[in-house]
Amino acid sequence: MGAAYLSVSPRTLRRFIAHQQLAAYRVGRQWRVRIIDLDQVAKGTDRYW
Repeated sequence: MGAAYLSVSPRTLRRFIAHQQLAAYRVGRQWRVRIIDLDQVAKGTDRYW
């Protein structure tokens, strides 16, 4: 869902997480991302946490 929200591929979203451009946490096998964090990435801001 996060990839669709940002209009990017799931692979790109995972790359954002791996490069710490997007805050996320694991729940089982899933990655969870807050909507506010997706909004910050969409605005193009640098590291914000």
